Order: sequence, then C-alpha cells, then structure tokens
Amino acid sequence: MTISLNAAPVAFVVTGDPDSRELRHCWQAVLARRGAPVLVGRGRTGGPADVYLPWALAADYCGLVLIRAADSGDEPVAAATARFVRGFFELGLPVAASSHATLALAAPELVRGRTIAAPVSAGPRLAAAGAVLSDRRVVRCEAGSGDLISSTSAADLPAFCAAFTLAFSDRLAARTGAGLGS
Repeated sequence: MTISLNAAPVAFVVTGDPDSRELRHCWQAVLARRGAPVLVGRGRTGGPADVYLPWALAADYCGLVLIRAADSGDEPVAAATARFVRGFFELGLPVAASSHATLALAAPELVRGRTIAAPVSAGPRLAAAGAVLSDRRVVRCEAGSGDLISSTSAADLPAFCAAFTLAFSDRLAARTGAGLGS
C-alpha cells in the first residue's frame, strides 16, 4: 500500500536550535508522500516561517511534527507551543515529536498515560508529567485523543518518518471514510 497525504498540510514547529538534518529528513518524508509541509514559526524574531505560531490553528493541518525543542526557558514560546500541540490532541489529530522535541510535550494534559520514546535526558521531565517511558526507539501511542509518535534520537529518523507519515495517512483515511472530506 502506498502512503499518500493527498496534498494535506502538515505543520512543522521547530524550537530551539534545530538540527537541519532532522528537519530536512522529516520535511522530505512529507513531500515524498505528497503532503504539504508548513513551517509554523515563533514570531517576528523567531526566524522565517510560513505561518506564525500565535496565529496557527491545529484544525488547518492533518498532523504536527515537532523538531528539537531545546529548553530555552522562553515561557511565551513554550506556552504558545503547548497551546498549539493541545489543539491537535483536542481534535484527535496526530502529533510526532523527534528526539529532544519530546520536551515540548512535558505537560500532564499532553502526555499523562501515553507511552513515549524519548532521549534519556528528557525522561525525568516526561515521567513527572505522567508519560509512560518506553525503551523502544520509535513509538506510536494510540491511547488518548490523537496518536503520539515519538523517537529517542535523530538516528531513528527513517523509522520515525515512516511511523508519523503512516499515522497522518491513517487519520486522513479515517476522516475521508467518515465523510468529512480529505
């Protein structure tokens, strides 16, 4: 079966200092499955973006990819990112977080009871938020509203990209099958 995203927009949020290889690999995976990646940025001083985070709505995308969320201590950015992520889960849309991007999920309302793969350094904060840590390198957790796809490191990019594009495609197929459009 060929995985296709049917030109659906996929939001990318890059916080901290992104590893360009990680962003390029995930972006190319979306393009290869005929999706439309959209860079959602942090605002005027946060670098280039297709859409600025304060104005972005989860309902406009088929899924979210979080790339390398460094703990910058920037509370407004963290709060805006958390609001945006929460919107995906509230709508039952999938969220994918690669490696240290899992830190953007370290809030109880986002990860409580969900199984997650994360770097060792992110484990304590995620566990404190109620996540169930896995020793698998890539995890697709279907518990709760909206799938959560996570990975432990950039070394897992091929498997991570395969998992999140499949989850996004599954969500689109379910929405189409329910008569809600593509």
